[in-house]
Amino acid sequence: MRLSSHRPGVWLLAFSFLVPAAGQTNCVSPPPAKPACSFTALNGNCAIQIDRLNPAIRPTIYARRGSKITVSVVNPSPFENLTLDLKSTTSVVPPDQFANGFATIATNAGTIALIAPAAPARAVVGARPAAGSAEDIAKEQKELSDEMNNYLDSDNASGPVALARTPLQMIKVAVQPPPIGVCYQGSPMPQPWGDTADWKKTIATDLAAAIKSVPAGLLDPKNPGGYKFQIDELNKAIHVLSMDSTMASADDIAILRKNQDSLSATLGGLKQYLSRLKALQDEVGTIPDTVQPGSLTIADLQPADHNYQTEVWSLNYTNKLAPLVKRVSADKFTDEDSALLAGLGDAPSKQPMVAITVQYQSSPRFEISSGLLVPFTPYHSYTAAQTQTASAPVVQQTLTYTVIPVADINFLLGHELIARQQRLAFFATAAVGYCPATSSVAFGVGPSFSWRSVVLSPLVNIGRDTQLTGGFTVGGSLGTSSTPATAPLTTNVWTAKPAMGISIRIPLSGASQ
Repeated sequence: MRLSSHRPGVWLLAFSFLVPAAGQTNCVSPPPAKPACSFTALNGNCAIQIDRLNPAIRPTIYARRGSKITVSVVNPSPFENLTLDLKSTTSVVPPDQFANGFATIATNAGTIALIAPAAPARAVVGARPAAGSAEDIAKEQKELSDEMNNYLDSDNASGPVALARTPLQMIKVAVQPPPIGVCYQGSPMPQPWGDTADWKKTIATDLAAAIKSVPAGLLDPKNPGGYKFQIDELNKAIHVLSMDSTMASADDIAILRKNQDSLSATLGGLKQYLSRLKALQDEVGTIPDTVQPGSLTIADLQPADHNYQTEVWSLNYTNKLAPLVKRVSADKFTDEDSALLAGLGDAPSKQPMVAITVQYQSSPRFEISSGLLVPFTPYHSYTAAQTQTASAPVVQQTLTYTVIPVADINFLLGHELIARQQRLAFFATAAVGYCPATSSVAFGVGPSFSWRSVVLSPLVNIGRDTQLTGGFTVGGSLGTSSTPATAPLTTNVWTAKPAMGISIRIPLSGASQ
C-alpha cells in the first residue's frame, strides 16, 4: 500500500524566481490641486494633495464658514480602501480682536503566517505486538505517515508547502503599508504597489503550481493510490482486527486508532492548506492592476454657527487583503459566508494615515498691527542764533526727520486673497502714535497692503508742527544788538505729511502668518 511519488516539474518553482525584478515603480508627482489651500491665510473653497507614499502631516487649515476642502490622494495603493472620518469637532468663542491686539502690543496592517499542516506522529507499536495483522497494520501506518510527511515537508521542492513559500511572502509584504522610498528603490521581487500586474502574475503562477502539485487522486476515497483511500482501508482492517480479541490486545487497538487519528488530521490539514491557497489565489485576482487618484471632501458641519469651528479629520485606510489573510491564517479556515456571519458585528479595522485639522471661522474685518511710520518731510523748530556778520541774533530753523512708533487699526477691504499659497489683503488703515520730534500725538490714515504678516501703509501723517508767527522769518533779525529777542514767536499748527508705514500684523485669530 506504499504511495507512489507525485512530483510535478521543478521548473514551476524556478519560474517564480526568474520573474524580472522590479525597477522604478510607477509613482507620479502631479502638480498640486488648485486652488491650493494656504496655511497662512483664511481660505475659501480649496484643495490639498496627499501622497500615499509620503503622507506628511499638514498645518492647520483656516477656512471661511461654509467652505469646502477637497482632499486628493496621489499614488494610492491598489490594496487599500481610503476613508475620511471625522475624529472630533470643537466650537470656540471668537476672540475679542481689540483686546487681543492691544494686549499683544503691551506670547498592521495585518500579518500573515500560514503554517503547513502538521506531520503525523510516528506510529507507536506496543513492545509485544499481537501476532501477524496488528504488526502489519502498524507497519503500513508508519509507511503512509512517512510518505505524507516527506511529501508535505518544506524541503520537498515539488511539494505544495515549498511551492507556496514565495507567494505567501509576497502577499505578506502587500498586507503591510507601502514602505518609505518604494518609489526609488529596486526590489528582488515585483513590487506590489508600483508593479501590481507583475506581482499578481507571479502570485497566480506560484499558487497555481502549489495547488496543482497535489493530484486530485490523493484526496479521492475511490483512488487506491490516494491518501484518503489508504486511510479508509486501514480503518477497515483495524475494525476487523478489533472484532477478534485473540488477534490483538485492547492496548494495540488503541495505539492503531491513535495513529489513524494522526493520519486523518494530516489529511484534513492538507485539505485546509489547499483551501487557504485557493482563497488567496482568488482574492489576489480581484486586486486592480492600477488605481486612479481619488479625492474626498471636508465640509463645514455647522455653517450657520458664528463661533469658530475646529474639525479634526483622519484619512484612514483598510487593506483589502487583510480580512482574508486573517481568515486564512486562523487556526481553522472557514468559508467566506461563515466568516461574514461570524464577524457581522466586527467594525472594520481602519488604520490612520494622516490627520487633517480645519478651523472654520468668520473672516475678521478689523485687524491690529504694530510698527513704525516714517514721514517723508521734516518737522520744524526755531531758535535764536548769532552769526558772524549780524550784530544781533537771527532766527534759525532746524529740520528734523523722525520715525513715529504707531499702532494701526486695519479694516479689511473685500476678502483675504491668496497668492502662491500666501496671504494677501488690502485694508483701510488708521494709525495713532507718538511723535518724538514734537512730543505730541500723531495720526495716519490711508490704504494698506498686507503680504503674510507684513503690512505696508502709504499714509497721510496728520500731526502738530511748529510755524513762525509775529512777523519773524527764517534768517530774520531778532532785534537790535542792545535789545535782542531771546527766541522767535512760534505757534503749533496741524499739518498733513506723506508717510510710509511698515508694521507687523498681530494675530487675532487662527491664520496668523
